[in-house]
Amino acid sequence: EVDVALLADKRARRLRGRVAADHAVRHEVCTSEQIQQALAARHGFRGIARARTALDIVDGKHESPGETLTAMILREGPWDFEPQLRVSARGRNFRLDFALREHKVAIEFDGEGKYTGPEVMEDQLARQAALEAEGWVFVRLGWADLDDPSTLLRRIAEAVAVAEAR
Repeated sequence: EVDVALLADKRARRLRGRVAADHAVRHEVCTSEQIQQALAARHGFRGIARARTALDIVDGKHESPGETLTAMILREGPWDFEPQLRVSARGRNFRLDFALREHKVAIEFDGEGKYTGPEVMEDQLARQAALEAEGWVFVRLGWADLDDPSTLLRRIAEAVAVAEAR
């Protein structure tokens, strides 16, 4: 019988490792090259192969643990995505958490701390409206969406279909 708790713990360690690595690179504690060198120096140690696999794609562009976990799910899909893509609309510059540029699909992770007041929400809605007027289709997600990757990927596929139909 499969030990579900053990599998969940291994997955949680892998996720924590990726979140920590992205955070360290983003805040210039180290570089992704230094992480890879440290792993290579421990060749043959127990768990290093798993660690190398877990940390194969470290990206300091992810601004939060939620964005790191979103990127992990996006890598399971068939699309090329770009984190922190800068775009312009109505004379303003914006940055999207993730973009499927060729389809004009924006994927935004809305963490709990993002909306600190009503003016922030109003700004986000105006930003989204400006980009939608330029043909962008939005997929907004939060922490609960990360618990069901297949549903999230299906929502993104639906957004791609909407964008392509335009």
